[in-house]
Amino acid sequence: MKTICIVISLLILSVVCFPQQTNSDEIKVMTFNIRCGSCEKPEDVNNWKNRKFLAAKVIKENDPDLIGLQEAEKFQIDNLDSLLQNYNWVGAGRDDGKNGGEFTAIFYKKDKFSEEESSTFWLSETPDVPSKGWDAALNRTVTYIKLKDNVSGKEFYLFNTHF
Repeated sequence: MKTICIVISLLILSVVCFPQQTNSDEIKVMTFNIRCGSCEKPEDVNNWKNRKFLAAKVIKENDPDLIGLQEAEKFQIDNLDSLLQNYNWVGAGRDDGKNGGEFTAIFYKKDKFSEEESSTFWLSETPDVPSKGWDAALNRTVTYIKLKDNVSGKEFYLFNTHF
């Protein structure tokens, strides 16, 4: 019994004193529906002007490498972009393919990844133009990005959407 206790104690000490190194291939991903900002009343306690700092704080505390946003409008993306200076982002508005409407934006750590390719397409019979499809109530988009890990050189795709 004493031997078992010593072995267990040594195992616990080895885990506490010599934690496993994290895999360099690990990528921390966050998905975050930040809720549209223009649909809120200015006096609403949860209005974007009151919660943008909290949203940035949640992101900073979780420290993701990649973030897929949903219901993000351009002014919200601009706010987060200024508050999260170690990220770049890609995406397009669902209403016009530019700045209009909600985005399914992707933020990525610019020191960890390099953008190789990115685009937004519509879930419809005409994916290259702003459009609604297949009985959807609103335009639905997918934003994707092909990234290259700056250390390993490995490339991968990330897709983000919101239904």
